[in-house]
Amino acid sequence: MQPPLPNPQQGGPQYGPPQYAGSGYDPTGNGPQGSGPQGGGPLTAEERNWAMGCHLAAFAGYLGVPFGHILGPLLVWTIKRDTSAFINEHGKEAMNYNISISIYAAICIAVGFTIVGLLIAIPAGIALAIADVVFRIIASLKASNGEKYAYPMTIRFLN
Repeated sequence: MQPPLPNPQQGGPQYGPPQYAGSGYDPTGNGPQGSGPQGGGPLTAEERNWAMGCHLAAFAGYLGVPFGHILGPLLVWTIKRDTSAFINEHGKEAMNYNISISIYAAICIAVGFTIVGLLIAIPAGIALAIADVVFRIIASLKASNGEKYAYPMTIRFLN
C-alpha cells in the first residue's frame, strides 16, 4: 500500500508542470489559454490562425525558399510570441520540429554518400518527406481547433 500524497496546502510539494506556472497556457487544456500573453480567456480566432501560421509557414521550404522551413515559422513566431501564450507554445513546437527535421535530413544526406547508404537513405528520405507534410497538416489543424499538438520525433531545443 502506498502512502498518501502530500497535501500542497499543508506545505507539501506541488505537482504539475512548473514550466507553465503563471504562463496562462495550460497544455492539458484545463486552464486559461488565450487572450493575451498571460492567457485568462478563450482563444480568439486570431490566436488560432497565427498558431496555425507557425506550422504552415514551414511549407516555404517546399516552395524553394532556402531554409524556408525554419525561417518561415521563426518569422511568425518571433512576431507574435509575446501576444499569446498559445501562439508562443505552437511556435516553439514548430521550431523544435523544424530543427529536428533538418537534423534528420542531414543524416539521410550523409548516409546517402555511401553506396550501401543509398539503399537506406533514398527510402528514408522519401518517408521523412511524406511524414513531414502529414505532421505539419495535423499540427495546423490542431492549432486551428485551439488544441495543443506535439510533433513526434521532435528534439526539444526550446522550452
